[in-house]
Amino acid sequence: MLYEKNNELQLADKKVIYTERGETKEKYIGLEGEQWWNDIANKYEHINIVEITEVTYTNEQLARYEEIKALKSDIDELGKYVLDGVVETVKVDEIKTIAELKLKKENEELEGVISDLTQLLIDKGVIY
Repeated sequence: MLYEKNNELQLADKKVIYTERGETKEKYIGLEGEQWWNDIANKYEHINIVEITEVTYTNEQLARYEEIKALKSDIDELGKYVLDGVVETVKVDEIKTIAELKLKKENEELEGVISDLTQLLIDKGVIY
């Protein structure tokens, strides 16, 4: 879903659903472009394009993309983060970028919890 173009991460705007030797597969179309997929399907009889569709992202996914688009890290991991908001693994050589992103997310969650607890204590009259 993410690909690099001119040293910048881009969001794929299309994906292809195809069959390869009878197995249905789905891939985001990146730098290779839609025409490449059509050429491959025409060249190899065991690959058949079912459809090419536009990809729509939620506001949350677009916001996460804005957070990570300047990071230099594992592109698949960054893509998973954009899709579902979860930072899964941390590789030793990527600790700086991914760990900082993970810590930022954890801090945002904790700030929300602290805010909720503070409001609860105010509502109960424990603090003013």
